[in-house]
Amino acid sequence: MFPADAGTPGLKLRHALAGLQAGVFGALLMLMWFAAASALTRRSVWLIPNLFATLLFGGSAYHDRYVNTSLAGAGFIVLAYGLLGLIWGMIWKENRKPGLVVFGAVAGFVAYYLVSRFLWERLSPPFSVYAPERELMIAHILWGMALAKSPSFAHRIADSTAEPTFHTVSSVSVESPELIR
Repeated sequence: MFPADAGTPGLKLRHALAGLQAGVFGALLMLMWFAAASALTRRSVWLIPNLFATLLFGGSAYHDRYVNTSLAGAGFIVLAYGLLGLIWGMIWKENRKPGLVVFGAVAGFVAYYLVSRFLWERLSPPFSVYAPERELMIAHILWGMALAKSPSFAHRIADSTAEPTFHTVSSVSVESPELIR
């Protein structure tokens, strides 16, 4: 058994790893969107990562500039959405369906709605007050669209962990003195 195939017959480690990869990829897309949106709205690049840092450090982490908790907020985004991607990968496995990107975008929107309405309001009141809803919603849709890469990531992992196949070549004799090119 290969390391990427450990687990139950239907659900393999590669599905979870592929979902994690897609989730982290989507989280990095979110951070890039936050940076682009901050340039468009003339806000600090660190505003939204600092907002996520309030989930870890409380309201004192919310600033419009880089502070010592800014990277923790960005890291929290990568960690949280990477783990949500892991769950996605375990659900979808290697199923490539038409319209999976659209379904991922819808899943990203649903994740945004559920997280913003039920989690952020309870964990960090500043988050629910100061969160730029449009930027966060678009970021979640981008994240969901990135999750659609999970089945192809699972196939790549399976291909890279498969045993190499060796083909035996029968002995060939050359009858003419010509060079073979």
